[in-house]
Amino acid sequence: MKKRLISLLTAVLVIVQSLPITAAGKYYASKELPTVTENDLKYTKFTTDGLKKYIEEIESLLEIDANHDVLPLFGKCMDSYDEITNSYVLAKLTYDRNASKENGNNLDFALMQYSECTSLLSEIIYDIYDSNSRYVLEEIFGSAEDALLWALPEDEEIDKLIEKELELSNRYSEVCSNSDAAADLFLELLAVRKEIAKKYGYTSYSDYADECIYYRNLTIGSIEEFSQAVVDYICPLLYDGL
Repeated sequence: MKKRLISLLTAVLVIVQSLPITAAGKYYASKELPTVTENDLKYTKFTTDGLKKYIEEIESLLEIDANHDVLPLFGKCMDSYDEITNSYVLAKLTYDRNASKENGNNLDFALMQYSECTSLLSEIIYDIYDSNSRYVLEEIFGSAEDALLWALPEDEEIDKLIEKELELSNRYSEVCSNSDAAADLFLELLAVRKEIAKKYGYTSYSDYADECIYYRNLTIGSIEEFSQAVVDYICPLLYDGL
């Protein structure tokens, strides 16, 4: 009971984090906090195939006409990102609740798709920024410059750090049952993530992840308010189930 409640609460909080509003609508757009059920939290496999198709169309259109309206297509790119991000989160939650081989394979696949998706989307953001269609980025992100902050910088060192982070994350998942090996890998992973955050101009990885990965806009006050709500409303449910 306790494990089910914690997993459900965590998943709901992750899914309702708002991504930039897209022109084509959003995956889970109708899933508001009270309506998300445990059934909605089942892992669904998504690939980057659709995203690649939309990006190819955008590149072709911009090559023909630099002033072409690519906003609807870019909205679909963001929808694909939304789908793959949620898929990765749900795969991780599923694995955390049941560390079976099948769930582990699903998590590895979802992580690879998420990494590839982020890289592809970053590249098209830079392409649009260098075109006459910057208004597309302004429509989605508020400003073209904010879009660049979201995207991965065109930096070979950053690319290597991100590849290293993915490698360490995969290895950590494989050895998490071995406390000593997992501890060493976790410390190494923390160091790499700290370097990534510094490259993006953040003092900590948590600050970077909050803004650039999870789109959170939390203050110390809102965190304390949420923590108190957990104590007041969730903890009694957990104790009742013991």
